[in-house]
Amino acid sequence: MLGLFGLLVITATPVRMIPQRLREVRDRILGRAPAPTETDDGAATGATKRSRPARH
Repeated sequence: MLGLFGLLVITATPVRMIPQRLREVRDRILGRAPAPTETDDGAATGATKRSRPARH
């Protein structure tokens, strides 16, 4: 248990990110393309959402 916690500290992995990191490792081992991840606001990565128009 202590070794697992130490690994999380060394890799700077928050506990809430463990499932995502395990999926990434599984995909890397199986040679799959990584699935699109979601950001904190729930939007897919790469999509930019603006709450107001940009200034010019």
